[in-house]
Amino acid sequence: MSSTETLTSQDLCLGGCALGIQIQNTNAYFVIRNVYIHDGGFGSLDVSFSNVTNGGIEGSVLANTYSGISIASSSNILVSGNNVTVPAWYLDPGVYDGPCLQVSSSSNITVSGNNLSNGVGAGIDLTGGSGNNNIVISENHFSGGGVGMHLGTINHAIVKDNQFSQNDIDIYVSYGTSITNTTMSGNNFHVMGIYIQGQNIQLRSNTITTDNLVNGKPLYYFEGCSGTNLNGVPVGQLIVVNCTNFQASNLRIDNVVEGIVMISVHGASVTNVTLNVIWYGVLASNSDHVTIAGNNVTNDYGIQFYNTSNMLVYHNNFLCASSWCDTPTDYQGTNNLWDNGYPSGGNFWWNYPGVDNCSGPQQNVCPDPDSIGDTAYGLDRYPLMKPFVASPDPSPSVGGAVVPVDKLALLGPSVLLALLVAAGTVLIALYSKRIKTNKGKIREQSTA
Repeated sequence: MSSTETLTSQDLCLGGCALGIQIQNTNAYFVIRNVYIHDGGFGSLDVSFSNVTNGGIEGSVLANTYSGISIASSSNILVSGNNVTVPAWYLDPGVYDGPCLQVSSSSNITVSGNNLSNGVGAGIDLTGGSGNNNIVISENHFSGGGVGMHLGTINHAIVKDNQFSQNDIDIYVSYGTSITNTTMSGNNFHVMGIYIQGQNIQLRSNTITTDNLVNGKPLYYFEGCSGTNLNGVPVGQLIVVNCTNFQASNLRIDNVVEGIVMISVHGASVTNVTLNVIWYGVLASNSDHVTIAGNNVTNDYGIQFYNTSNMLVYHNNFLCASSWCDTPTDYQGTNNLWDNGYPSGGNFWWNYPGVDNCSGPQQNVCPDPDSIGDTAYGLDRYPLMKPFVASPDPSPSVGGAVVPVDKLALLGPSVLLALLVAAGTVLIALYSKRIKTNKGKIREQSTA
């Protein structure tokens, strides 16, 4: 091709052909504009860029073929303003359609303002080859029945202002993936959020801002933090990476594929959190000294641990809201405990088949029921017979400082409490106290 070549306004019906437009081994400047490629058979591909520098495809319609656009070993490519539709192909078990766009072993790729609708596969697939660098994915709309984006190894990527409304996982992060120096902002995840596939995932020097929304609520991403406390705020999904002394409490996370993800977290607690999610309430890998206690977990797999140590799981209610649920699993765990000993007990399991006739650490004092099952359930030595109900904490929390109620009462019926919680910072707490009136009735009185 010449250095300023433009291919425009073409109508290509692939029929039985496997490939619509193929460009390879060139550094000439070119653009494919306003073409219509459609109706290919199994294995067909609309547009292929291979070992190409300085090209692009704009304003085109690619419809009803097996795969849309492939970019391999290329750089400086723009994919903008296209409508790409790949229908569902079910030819053999495990053989499905290809992606709307696949990028592999490439750099300086911009994908912007496209409508990507996929039947079963991914809208954008970045998993091939040796990884991708300097990728910008912005203002695209993902729809259809497949995954929105399937991420492989990427470095220096920007994913911003995209709309995900397909019927599957919004972003799928594959096993063994490395994502570094990547920024995600302003994305709207309407379905399942981000799925991180278990172990051997490396996330480093990334920024994911809270203007990413999962089902209308902020996505919280913490990396390299210490002493962070996330308490009582709206959360769409929570991802914690390489942090110490992290606390999550009094949260509710709904309708995502994974509620809380912890990777390389050392010292953390998850308490009083409702996890009404699709697959995993909590997924932790390469982490240690994490306590998960007093939570309601309603999902298919409950809690998953990969290569963890000194984890403590107790007083959680594992419930099942679907026709099929599995029990939590602990892969390659060391010194992990799924109960808090006797008589505190372990967790409530929706499918625990045991009975309660006895008591004691060995459950051999009979008959003497103690609300703890007489036999272990998996790793839980002391399964609870009834759902755990947490006692409300009567102590008000102010910026991380806790003052017992009985100490506040000594200050009298009207309390103005000023706590110095950080240098130069004074927080005011409103204290509500029950006051007995002269008629002997009890009323609530709040003063500030």
